[in-house]
Amino acid sequence: VEAMHIRFLPFFKQIVSAISSGAIGTPVMLTASIASDIENIPRLQRPSLGGGALGDLGYFLLSFSSMIFGNQIKRIQSTCAFTPMRVDRQLSLVLQYKDDRMAVLSCTTSGNGESRAVIQGTRGYMVIEDLKNFSSATVYDSRRNKTATYKRGRIKSEFEFEMAAFAAAMKSGWKECPEIPHAQTLSMMQMMDFIRRQLGISYEDIQISQIPN
Repeated sequence: VEAMHIRFLPFFKQIVSAISSGAIGTPVMLTASIASDIENIPRLQRPSLGGGALGDLGYFLLSFSSMIFGNQIKRIQSTCAFTPMRVDRQLSLVLQYKDDRMAVLSCTTSGNGESRAVIQGTRGYMVIEDLKNFSSATVYDSRRNKTATYKRGRIKSEFEFEMAAFAAAMKSGWKECPEIPHAQTLSMMQMMDFIRRQLGISYEDIQISQIPN
């Protein structure tokens, strides 16, 4: 099973329940961003070690969008900025789904900022804080009046739930965890491959002398 821990967080069920209740109407668009000043971590400075905004931060955004809107995407547009070592420093993605819902995602490894998502609906919107641990979800109506707030309960670690699911799957003899089956992982990897080709992201180290002015 892929260790994408946000798919195992129990608070996400509260988010889905609030959306399913019709509190914001029909979701039509989401925006999400993560900003974390991690560019100087040695591993993130080398392509061959998987460095870059897409792999370390963007994948959380793509996973969250998938959790809300699914994987039926008909168009992806993307842009990014590179470090001198050709590591993607920050990027922006626009996903258009087959039902014309859209997700606008952005992340940077060069600065600190919010980690949040806004899901816009036909009757209101929902603001979700901390996309790596879902700390809260606040619902607003079409007039921007707050109508509900949900807070995550106390937990030991955001990783405890994926570990429990893994243990349960091993004990039961399952070949995959229902929270994130192999087909889901493959779908996300195909999306990542497409984005890397679109942006020209490579995981091969280059010599600094090869970088053009």
